[in-house]
Amino acid sequence: MLGKYLLGILPPSALHGTAWIQHDTGNETLGTILLIWGCCPISLTLGVEVSGPPGGTVSVPCQYGKRDQRSQKYWCRGAQWKSCSKVVETENSEVKEKRGRVSITDNHTMSTFTVTMENLTLGDAGIYWCGINIKGGSDPHSLVNVTVLPGSLGAGGGSGLGQGFGG
Repeated sequence: MLGKYLLGILPPSALHGTAWIQHDTGNETLGTILLIWGCCPISLTLGVEVSGPPGGTVSVPCQYGKRDQRSQKYWCRGAQWKSCSKVVETENSEVKEKRGRVSITDNHTMSTFTVTMENLTLGDAGIYWCGINIKGGSDPHSLVNVTVLPGSLGAGGGSGLGQGFGG
């Protein structure tokens, strides 16, 4: 693919054994975080930015490794992951959980959980995180920047889908 590629390794103080690669096409930034966890790698694929118009809907699919199928998944908001506030979380099952205008659904077969934000407002814009609750360890997480574009109607009836989450 054409574009700019960045490769980095986070310092030991961030997440031990974490490396990242990012591809920037100019229109969107795609990346994958790979965590080395014990004997086996855990990956959480990410898309850096999703957007939608006020009143619209965005859906953010977050992929994870098969070994995390039964782990709790969550969506939290805040500039820093360590201090973000959980918006919605799963209960270790595939049952859709909803809190206000935000829902989360886990699909174990596809190893993907999807967060949907409905009826977007300008106040919904900000930094969010897809996360997986790992008992006794550091939670894999990925940053998602949600933007709400005033005056934009958006394609497909005002709905947006996070890009760059494919496996």
